Amino acid sequence: MKQTTGIDVHENDRKSQCAACRTARAARKTLRCTVAAILWALTVTAAPAFAGDVESIDGRSSTQPTTMAEKAGYDETFEVPRISGALYPKIHNKLQQAFPVAVDHLRNNPECRDLFAELGADGLEKLSMTLYRQSTMMLEKRFCRGGAAAFTVIRSPQVMLCKRFASLGTMQAATLIIHESLHYSGMSEWPKDPQGLEPREINNMVKKACGF
Repeated sequence: MKQTTGIDVHENDRKSQCAACRTARAARKTLRCTVAAILWALTVTAAPAFAGDVESIDGRSSTQPTTMAEKAGYDETFEVPRISGALYPKIHNKLQQAFPVAVDHLRNNPECRDLFAELGADGLEKLSMTLYRQSTMMLEKRFCRGGAAAFTVIRSPQVMLCKRFASLGTMQAATLIIHESLHYSGMSEWPKDPQGLEPREINNMVKKACGF
């Protein structure tokens, strides 16, 4: 019968400890991913698309250059949206058309700026710091259902654009851009917040205050 030496025992202990460490690390990673997914689902808000036919969108990525300013203080001439990654061409074009319209309406309507002031924010600054991204296929199925054209997480500068965004009129898309910036500024939304406004109520509030 083979005798177990002190060296063998030490080696077996080391291997057992390494296996236990790997198991613990995997468990912690799974827990972090689960918590992150729960937090995202609890705080995400989706803004509905407006009435209108949804245009077909091809799967090609936009070849337009990405704007990635790390720090963007608002400048009176800053009317170009910050984009992370590639957008579908029709979504990219709609965003480029609607963003300066949103800036113009916010700049020229005190009642519109007051919507942000009530949240302790500067609307023009929030628009200049918002980061637009293309929704992924998985997120599209989860958060773009029911007519949503965009969604974001409360107080997050990142706005995910759904395929339906491309089918909006320019004024509708500009309204939605301000809508999402209000979420970035801290405005909650029903049903995540039982006391919050419904998405369409926020849209109507923005249209009235911002002169759309």
